[in-house]
Amino acid sequence: MTMLDETTYDAAVRARSVGYYRNRRLILADVNLTITAGGRWVLFGPNGVGKSTLLEMIAMRTYPNVGELHVLGGRTVAGSDPERRRARVATVSAAFGHNIGSEMNPLTVVASGIPRGTKDSADEAYEKAYAMMRRLGIAYLTGKQWRNLSEGERTRVMISRALVSPADLLIFDEPTTGLDLGGRETVLRELSALASREDKRTMLLVTHQVEDIPAGFDHIAMMGRMTEHECMTYLDTHPRIYATLDGNTTPGTITFTGPLDEGLTDERLESMFGVPLHVERTGQRWRASHRLRFA
Repeated sequence: MTMLDETTYDAAVRARSVGYYRNRRLILADVNLTITAGGRWVLFGPNGVGKSTLLEMIAMRTYPNVGELHVLGGRTVAGSDPERRRARVATVSAAFGHNIGSEMNPLTVVASGIPRGTKDSADEAYEKAYAMMRRLGIAYLTGKQWRNLSEGERTRVMISRALVSPADLLIFDEPTTGLDLGGRETVLRELSALASREDKRTMLLVTHQVEDIPAGFDHIAMMGRMTEHECMTYLDTHPRIYATLDGNTTPGTITFTGPLDEGLTDERLESMFGVPLHVERTGQRWRASHRLRFA
């Protein structure tokens, strides 16, 4: 189920020279990114590089200070994105799960993904929610309380909520955080199945672990930090920003976009994480390990 408007677009996300600063600190600079509509993309990078800030902008919860960001065919501008536009982006994250009442029924959580004001009645919303839970194999959770669910079960409920929503862009923000090995593999298997379906919605998975990339996601946007020299060159062309800052000359930026197997190389990961790494693909999954160096 998708909510479409009259606008046609070939890119679900298009960022052009996007920058963001807050509290006199430069967080993102010169971000250029095009995520194709209907694509299966990974946003990859180390902690603290600005992935969460970029997601906040894509979800229209905050806005660039510099440059242009277009999401689902429309430019995002502070004060001009009504709730119906934000409803076209659904995010699955552990942070959202922490805000759910401890006694809430998982069926109610899933049904809440259908915005009020749609043509669905309350009964129809619950019917669709239950059907989605059955599809993902978690109908047995109906009637339980949120506090009694495992982290893996909570994640699967939130995935169901995103899928039953009218969103055109689905964001999975580190969905395996806090899961044990079994829970992680269950969630990754379900995300892989979703990515392989004939679903025209765009899917964006955010992670800092190559092992958490499900099969079926085939393009990647990699984030890293600017060098101080690169940042100073950037600021020379943006004097208005320069005048407001008092720290951080290594903001986050996009360092690579393209096919997954071209982005995940030993050299790129070593540069990104600062340690010698070897990355390899087994079947449709990835694995990174420390690379020994011999004199």
